[in-house]
Amino acid sequence: MLMMKQNAAREPLWRSLQWNELPLASLQRYVIHTDNSFEKTPLFPHPFEMPVVPASLVGQDVRFVYGISTRGELKKPGPFQSLVKIDTTNGRYDQYDLPTDEFLGEPAFAPKMRPKGKYHAKGPEDDGYLLVMTLNGRTKSSALLVFDAQNIRQGPIQRFALPTFVSYGLHGSFVPNLTFPYANVLQKFSVRRLLVLWYPSTPL
Repeated sequence: MLMMKQNAAREPLWRSLQWNELPLASLQRYVIHTDNSFEKTPLFPHPFEMPVVPASLVGQDVRFVYGISTRGELKKPGPFQSLVKIDTTNGRYDQYDLPTDEFLGEPAFAPKMRPKGKYHAKGPEDDGYLLVMTLNGRTKSSALLVFDAQNIRQGPIQRFALPTFVSYGLHGSFVPNLTFPYANVLQKFSVRRLLVLWYPSTPL
């Protein structure tokens, strides 16, 4: 894993990696015409990866796109440490930077529930939450962050520290009404602890 490997100076590899040698990922809008011509319009001026929209709107015309980017105003490749929300109608965007040693995976959009316990299909497009896994490359710890999709600038409204380290994974998803019994979760965690005893190099 990129940020867990270390160089001779015992610093995380991402600090000394030649980022300029990596390709620049960007968010573009393509409009394809019936005469086989097309138009390409950039939607975000900085590096951008893992574009996400609500599952109910996939394949439709959407206003907001969520994803991850580099910190601040960095316009070249770098570690993804920022959550971004882009308004495709006017080019405006909101951005929240994580601490320097934390890294983001793909965010997942979770719509808010209505009083009867059902996820709504109508209402504001961004009326929901963004769930995203983070990895702290220095402390080797993981957490699940919850953001209000309508205001990511305020930062996470909840942070759930995970009891075990989760290796950096790219993609994420949200499945409504899917839960795991606590006994099943505890069993999986116990098996992982046994692996640590047998193979000490296994991250806990």
